[in-house]
Amino acid sequence: MVLAVTAEAEVREILKGLRYANRRLAAHDKGDPARINAWILAVGNVATAPRWQQAVQPAVRAHARLVVLRAM
Repeated sequence: MVLAVTAEAEVREILKGLRYANRRLAAHDKGDPARINAWILAVGNVATAPRWQQAVQPAVRAHARLVVLRAM
């Protein structure tokens, strides 16, 4: 995940992780564990220490989906 300059850019980056998790879950494909762990760490950091409030809800949702994907 790239360090975003604006709230909108940060949300866009978070949604990339959410799309990745949703695609892998829909395909019943576990995906790359290193990539999943990197996404979990990145969106977890946004959820716990947000620079913009708009990013919290998408980060929490993406984090939950990525954790489900890692547990597959």
